Amino acid sequence: MRVLGLDLSFAKTGYAVFDIDPEDKSYKLIDYGLIQTDSKWSDIERIQWTLSNVSILCVQYRVDKIVKEGAVVGRASTATPVLKTHGAFENFFAKWLPIHDIHNATVKKYARQVVDEKGNGKEIVEKSVVYLFGQLDGLHTKKGRYLDDVGDAILLTLAYSELVDGTILTKKRSDEDE
Repeated sequence: MRVLGLDLSFAKTGYAVFDIDPEDKSYKLIDYGLIQTDSKWSDIERIQWTLSNVSILCVQYRVDKIVKEGAVVGRASTATPVLKTHGAFENFFAKWLPIHDIHNATVKKYARQVVDEKGNGKEIVEKSVVYLFGQLDGLHTKKGRYLDDVGDAILLTLAYSELVDGTILTKKRSDEDE
């Protein structure tokens, strides 16, 4: 099954594309990255840019299902654009692909299980992604700053598969396995 994981937001959306095989309990990270909008664009242009890029990923990778982090908003000043992005996304994609939400607390719980440590911050997710995949190109900026949107997209896809779908993933498939 081809799954697209999204840390969907208004300004930056992290994405990860996985092949997940429940039969042999394996997974393979196919692609990951960041979709960024320009703060000079209107709200509608920014949302359309994100939807267009996600559409391209869905077609390019022939996605079977989308898993996204549920809409979590912090400060009131940023809440409206984030909620508009999630609403537009669901309105557009729900017509042709199943969409599943996962709460960020569930992702953090999964991260703690992966590395068998306590913690709730971005650091635990970063540590888990690095533990599972090593130092991935594009997980950090050139200056070394962790791109949490990308890390979240990667980990939330695996967390959903294991904690919600119940597919216990025991092995990572590499290119040599195919």
